Amino acid sequence: PNTMEFADWIGRIKRKKIYVISTLKRPVPLEHYLYTGNSQKTQNELFLLVDAKGTFLTKGYYSAIEAKKDRASKHSQTFGAKQPIYHGGASQDKNVWLSIIDMLRKKDQLPVVAFTFSRNRCDDNASILTTVDLTSSTEKSEIHIFFQKCISRLKGTDRQLPQVLHMVQLLKRGIGVHHSGILPILKEVIEMLFTRGLVKVLFATETFAMGVNMPTRTVVFDSIRKHDGTSFRDLAPGEYIQMAGRAGRRGLDPTGMVIILCKDQVPEMADLHKMMLGKPTQLQSQFRLTYTMILNLLRVEALRVEDMMKRSFSEFHTRKDTKVFEQKIAELTQILSGMDEVDTTGQLNDLE
Repeated sequence: PNTMEFADWIGRIKRKKIYVISTLKRPVPLEHYLYTGNSQKTQNELFLLVDAKGTFLTKGYYSAIEAKKDRASKHSQTFGAKQPIYHGGASQDKNVWLSIIDMLRKKDQLPVVAFTFSRNRCDDNASILTTVDLTSSTEKSEIHIFFQKCISRLKGTDRQLPQVLHMVQLLKRGIGVHHSGILPILKEVIEMLFTRGLVKVLFATETFAMGVNMPTRTVVFDSIRKHDGTSFRDLAPGEYIQMAGRAGRRGLDPTGMVIILCKDQVPEMADLHKMMLGKPTQLQSQFRLTYTMILNLLRVEALRVEDMMKRSFSEFHTRKDTKVFEQKIAELTQILSGMDEVDTTGQLNDLE
């Protein structure tokens, strides 16, 4: 969004030329879908919402809503007028994941990264898929040998940790979990196996989309709402595209597939449009001068508080035009000095 400003700021601080290379076109275009299925019967309820050209298709949105309504009416015919309520229980979650994984496997759209905004839910989703086995016997053998080789660096007792034992069972079936609660060595093993194409379904948190170059064929969003430390909110366009951008491997896939699970209700059309096609948030400085920071800076003789403030991105906008303002002041001072003295006699003597 404000890339040039950011590059200019770095260039001024480092006193070097900064080259910005940008592209507005993805090498592998993305297709965004809504998924309303929750069983073997409804596993093909996949509706295209944004095509590879970036066009928002309202037809796909209304088709998803119709599919939900049809299921509600069938439910009312069978069980009475009471609406089917999604409580988010383990069994309902299991049915949704089983149906979507089976559908993706049939369409040859694996591997898939499932972004889930809760570490506990990542673990739970992986644990409930006890019947899913996505690897061949050769792949199982390869995973087992590689895993044992990697954990041989651990001490004897550490190899028997519950997380290590649980993870090897999941990985052998082609399922992985990646979040900050996983041991660093296991995270590294999962990343390496994922790169080799041996992990077919990876449940990960948002951090997997940051700083890790791990493209995949399909990305699934468990939800489009996340907790940002203060409250629950929808994903910002920048956050969504950062995660959705993992889909589509260059040279391997013609398009990347992004799926949003509609477990409860289909999200509002305006919210989806804003999230998928909205402008990313502008970079803003989070620099705040606190009393502690001032006291710490006073200890360092080489650095003054003023220097610290001058180098911050927040001050950059005001400092960027300092030369222009200084020139303007000099011009105005020159004009002022060349002007005649003001006659302050008579009624204007109170101006003296």
